[in-house]
Amino acid sequence: MNLGGLVFHAFKSVFGNIEVMVIILSFAIVYSLAFTCLGIYQRSKE
Repeated sequence: MNLGGLVFHAFKSVFGNIEVMVIILSFAIVYSLAFTCLGIYQRSKE
C-alpha cells in the first residue's frame, strides 16, 4: 500500500464515522466562535 492509499484509508476510517465527523465539525465551529467573540471584545474595549 502506497502513501496515497494509506492516507485515503485513514480519512475513510475517520470521516466514515458520522459521529466523529460531527464532533470534529462542532469543535471547529465552537473554536472559531470563541475566537470571533474574543476579537470583538478586544476591539470594543479599545
